[in-house]
Amino acid sequence: MIEEAINLINENLKTHGINGVFYGISELVPSTNDEQTFFYPNIINNDGDCIAISLDNTVDLQIYYRITFSTSIIDKSQFGQTNKDTIDTYNLSMYVSANRTRIRMSSISLKEKISQWIPDIIKENGRQKAIIIQGNCDFNSNQIIGSEFPNTEYLGMPNIFMFKQDFQIKHTNKRKCVEVCETECKNYSTN
Repeated sequence: MIEEAINLINENLKTHGINGVFYGISELVPSTNDEQTFFYPNIINNDGDCIAISLDNTVDLQIYYRITFSTSIIDKSQFGQTNKDTIDTYNLSMYVSANRTRIRMSSISLKEKISQWIPDIIKENGRQKAIIIQGNCDFNSNQIIGSEFPNTEYLGMPNIFMFKQDFQIKHTNKRKCVEVCETECKNYSTN
């Protein structure tokens, strides 16, 4: 479900004129250089192969995500043992890096443009499947670049900026019914 939500966000941004390189969920992967270990964002596929994300790829802009944490809560107010609602909440950060001289925009203007095209509701077959709640946005570009791309020459470069937009994705499903109901009764939405 979370990958579907990120794909939907990326497609929405592309459809509304945000041009750049879009990635999915990243993980920090260690890299050793001169006997020091640094962690850099990578996209890891199911075979364990990594696609490195780099500020060198920021021709116009690039976007990637990281899950910070997730919780699952079972609705105890419902009767019965087997099929209570489970609410999965994912806290994510969207990392946006851009070359201001190429996109001709400030970080705040870009954030406003991106925020307006992040959907509030994710629907499937006309039914609400999840909700997206936007949270804090961190514009401390040098700090974000320093933590995401340590030991880099981009610190303090005025043409490259980076910000981090936090948000939550909440998805409700039936505890024992996710796979069965998806095909039999479609009783897996947040309606």
